[in-house]
Amino acid sequence: MNSPLDNALNPKSYVLSRPQFLDLCVVCDKLMLLAQLTGNATTVGEEKAMLITRALLGQLFADMSFQMRDVLQAVDHSKTSADVSSTH
Repeated sequence: MNSPLDNALNPKSYVLSRPQFLDLCVVCDKLMLLAQLTGNATTVGEEKAMLITRALLGQLFADMSFQMRDVLQAVDHSKTSADVSSTH
């Protein structure tokens, strides 16, 4: 028997609404921002410590988590709806 994770990782296809797609784009943008914040220094003097609050980092990660969860739940709901409609 396949686990729900196996089913989610091996679908026939995914369909996202435009808002769900835009949510994923926002997550990608936030990940790029975090990569840029933690990336290598490119000029002299950039190797100085950069102060960023733990609260801000926590908020960025929490926002991304909530957005990803919303999209994944919507995809799972769409898949469940498609499975039900295909059996009728």
